[in-house]
Amino acid sequence: ITMPLLSDQERVQVIDALTENGKLLPQGLTPQSVGYAKVSGAISDQLRNQAILAILLASATIVLYLAFRFSIGGFKEGLKYGTCAVVALLHDVLVLWGAFAILGYFLKWQIDSLFVTAMLTVVGFSVHDTIIVFDRIRENLQNRQRGDNFSDLADRSIDQTIARSLNTSFTVVLTLTALFLFGGVVVHQFAGALLIGIISGTYSSIFNASVLLVLWKERDSGLALAGVGSAVGPKTGLAARGGEIRPGDRPLMTPKAVAVARTPERPATALAGADEESYTPDDEPGKARAPGTRPPTRRRQRRM
Repeated sequence: ITMPLLSDQERVQVIDALTENGKLLPQGLTPQSVGYAKVSGAISDQLRNQAILAILLASATIVLYLAFRFSIGGFKEGLKYGTCAVVALLHDVLVLWGAFAILGYFLKWQIDSLFVTAMLTVVGFSVHDTIIVFDRIRENLQNRQRGDNFSDLADRSIDQTIARSLNTSFTVVLTLTALFLFGGVVVHQFAGALLIGIISGTYSSIFNASVLLVLWKERDSGLALAGVGSAVGPKTGLAARGGEIRPGDRPLMTPKAVAVARTPERPATALAGADEESYTPDDEPGKARAPGTRPPTRRRQRRM
């Protein structure tokens, strides 16, 4: 029974009414033998603050772990993976918190210590699902196909892991649904919180974390290519559009090729539109090649 805060005298009157008139309690019960829990404003504030602190500490630890785990290209690049995973994680927390606010208004569901436990469980499950996708992205980066940009690689990684993520989440949802329906009043809200959070976590791992990572990577590539355009000469591709990313865009030059283009022996405009591997320092007009070396292969330049 949930009701406003009662005094001791009011508690005795409620128990007497339930015992004598309603016949809902056995005869001879005393007020002291009936369980009674009082939640004051101070306890509510403490519970809220502890929940927020626990989420922040867990998020910071996850960012650092993923930054080291996925430090492909350096710690700074690894931070992108960790940050995107935590943003998707916070999305799940907010979805769960908002759902309980709505259910509390209509069904009188309450936020208690079990809710905090469910929320931290959702945090761990959501990150676990995100790491599956990120780990496959890392493996595909090591076996990158020629012509792939990061968006293509991430899309292929999601295709390779989506069945595993959905099947894992589906089995958990089946178990939690049985617990929600037949587990009794004590674990009813706890199972409901886990159901909401795990469904949201499965969605966010595929559609939030990976997409944010791709957008971040493409934004950095666009800024880098804008700098390439200003260093090499006339701006083309992304640089001409101010770094705007469009479907199918791929880097036309890499920083390594730009470094070669700036050498005094080779005019910078000669490399505009060419691939990084189409020129080496030994490939100078009229320069003799070392004995036993093959003539440099040249690719057809892209039309700009």
